[in-house]
Amino acid sequence: MYFLLLIITIFWLTKDNNLVCLIHALATSCISISRIPYLIDPSTNITDSNSLGVFCASLTLQYMVFDLVNVLNKLDFLLHHILAIMASCFVLYFQVYETLVLYIELNEISTIFLSLASMKIFRAFSRPLFVICFILFRIVWLLWVLLNKNTSSLFISYMLYVHYALQVYWLHKIYKLMIARRNL
Repeated sequence: MYFLLLIITIFWLTKDNNLVCLIHALATSCISISRIPYLIDPSTNITDSNSLGVFCASLTLQYMVFDLVNVLNKLDFLLHHILAIMASCFVLYFQVYETLVLYIELNEISTIFLSLASMKIFRAFSRPLFVICFILFRIVWLLWVLLNKNTSSLFISYMLYVHYALQVYWLHKIYKLMIARRNL
């Protein structure tokens, strides 16, 4: 609840939703980055109990609820937010798949650079780093998780595949945007 109050306050003071997005992405992805050795260990199970995963699920739930009003007219982002809210609630309520949250939060690394580009900060670096990180963490990393980590829940499997399909859709949009910029 404190994170929600913090991001509401920051938004109220700055009126900058990109800054709020950046804060969420930095918080959750930095926690996940710190756990990469644990995450790539073949013995790590996505159903393992993990207090950092619980913390990230809580932050993500609060951020997604806050940001929901900004994505109501964008179907793909609305789907993304609803998936994140449902998954976070599932993890927090049933107290399972807490380690999976850390795998998924690595996706937010690309959001750091997208937010920086949107805020026109380090634009020459942030746009290319966004694309590189998007491919690495939302396409390659997520595919590795899908292929190497077993889930015993049909609900979680379904959500992971829908999440991955959404990432592929966004990659297609990014590619089209890059081609359009090149042709200008």
